[in-house]
Amino acid sequence: EALELYKKSRELNSLNYGPSDLSVACDLEDIASALLYLGRFEEAHKTFEKCLEIQLSQLEENSVPVARTYIFFAKLFKAQAMFHQALEKLGKAVQISSKVELPPPLVAMCLVSIGECLVGLGEFKQSLEFFNKALPIKIAQNGPDHPDVGLIRIFMGPPLYKIGKTEEGMKSILEGVEIIKKNYGEEHIDIAGGYNDLAILFKFQGRMNESIEYFQKALHLY
Repeated sequence: EALELYKKSRELNSLNYGPSDLSVACDLEDIASALLYLGRFEEAHKTFEKCLEIQLSQLEENSVPVARTYIFFAKLFKAQAMFHQALEKLGKAVQISSKVELPPPLVAMCLVSIGECLVGLGEFKQSLEFFNKALPIKIAQNGPDHPDVGLIRIFMGPPLYKIGKTEEGMKSILEGVEIIKKNYGEEHIDIAGGYNDLAILFKFQGRMNESIEYFQKALHLY
């Protein structure tokens, strides 16, 4: 439904302001993000490219909208486990941030995405550096019980375990899960991700009964 609304908005803005107006670029970014969520990666890729084409024809590359599009574009590559390509897009956003001030939420999003990519590449210690940079930004912006804070804490769990900080990693995941529960209730999809991570950690510790319990909890939510 959201995708159809974004498409209608694009049609109206294109009709009223022309197909290369920046409002159309905003619509294209929304459309691409919806396509990404739906798993329609090839369509999302083409739509992000079209969005950037319009933006770069009317804006300096060192601008907030272009940086935002690079960050969202990186999510597309990350969703396909194409971590090097995602980091390339995120690197462009970082370069822009050195020349223009980006809004704190966008900075935090970029830092978290870099951290996630580094986890995917097995660079666990380095990933934690980026998560730890993003966390105080989100806490300062939204408070310690915001769901984004919970999600970062969940993301930090596996790399903490990988560098030998098992108890700290499990505590981070559990704290993150509790924050998500406070905001969204017991059956949010992000909670399933936390349960899945806990199940894997228990498995690596040889605690099979607890691992099975959390795999089953995650499966119920998925």
